Amino acid sequence: MRELETSLLVSQRALLCCDVAAVESGTEEQRHLIAAMSTAMPAAGTDTRALVERVRHLARVQALLLLRAAQRLRMIAHVLAGTTSCYGPLAVPDFTPGEEQRPCRV
Repeated sequence: MRELETSLLVSQRALLCCDVAAVESGTEEQRHLIAAMSTAMPAAGTDTRALVERVRHLARVQALLLLRAAQRLRMIAHVLAGTTSCYGPLAVPDFTPGEEQRPCRV
């Protein structure tokens, strides 16, 4: 269980540093640790309960960091894809004062 806690902490640091390779290796390590723990669960004691709660908290934090990273990647993908989204005022190149504005000319 302590190995899983350490692995989650390392993965969180990797997420914050945008180190994709470290995140991937940490995720794989965590899968193996969880699989090993599911076959041999230790006896429940006060120390074990506290450790389980720390691991649950770290897992929730990592899930939120992954969600934030996915949102950023989606935003960057949209920017790179050349979407027509505009984050500023629309430019009207042939506008003259006093003339009626028609954004769509047919």
